[in-house]
Amino acid sequence: MEGDSDEISNWLHSSVVDIAFTVMPDKEMQTLPLLQDEMMVILPDTHPLKDSQTLRFSEIAERCFIMPKDGCIRKMLQENHITPTVTFEVREVYTILTMVQEYIGVTIMPELYMPPVIPKVVAIPLSPPITREVVLAVRNWQSISPLTAEFAVHSQQYVKGMDFTPTSK
Repeated sequence: MEGDSDEISNWLHSSVVDIAFTVMPDKEMQTLPLLQDEMMVILPDTHPLKDSQTLRFSEIAERCFIMPKDGCIRKMLQENHITPTVTFEVREVYTILTMVQEYIGVTIMPELYMPPVIPKVVAIPLSPPITREVVLAVRNWQSISPLTAEFAVHSQQYVKGMDFTPTSK
């Protein structure tokens, strides 16, 4: 199942799921940290700023902004005093990337949203960096099933073995 932070929280509370990957769990949930995910500025690969090592939001503030339809991203940007003028709000990552490559706008999204191959766009770290913590969340670690516990162990091992080499920078 795939959902936003609110949906995932509701599923955990109502026992629709026993465990979930999430980034903004309720305070009542017990969590297991997995990894940090950095927010990236996404630009067309022909953009004048494409070779920058990092970008400040002020460098793209006047551009048309494509906001990922994800309350978590919007909240993270607001918490960091980044208030883009949203021209479009889009749910699908590939649609956003296509819009960026066609010069319709720019966006900021988590690095983990990026597919392995991102033609005609570049991902540049935001400065100052903004990261989010990806966690496994459960209602209570003491009452999970053996299968759920095994899933948590394998998830940790999998994440430890992942290669997080940036895709375009």
